[in-house]
Amino acid sequence: EYDYIDVNGTVSLGGQLVLSFLNGFQSIVSGSDIFTLLTADFPLTGAFSDVPNGGRLATTDGLGSFVVNYGAGSITASLAACMRDSAAASTRW
Repeated sequence: EYDYIDVNGTVSLGGQLVLSFLNGFQSIVSGSDIFTLLTADFPLTGAFSDVPNGGRLATTDGLGSFVVNYGAGSITASLAACMRDSAAASTRW
């Protein structure tokens, strides 16, 4: 289970998108998981400065990375890689 933002209006993206795993969540996700981060009633405008549409973004905790897609009225993140072994967690993408 995860949180997302539901906007009843317009959204203008900007700044950085920051993703991380909490409470061991990386141990229960799989490579086919897609997470909706935001939905809006109208098409999104703008972009994040650290990841283009379709780009790969590493999590801040170094435990995984996601392919981020900006849709007409949503942002999704598809799991691209995940470190499940805490001993290997020091490896960063």
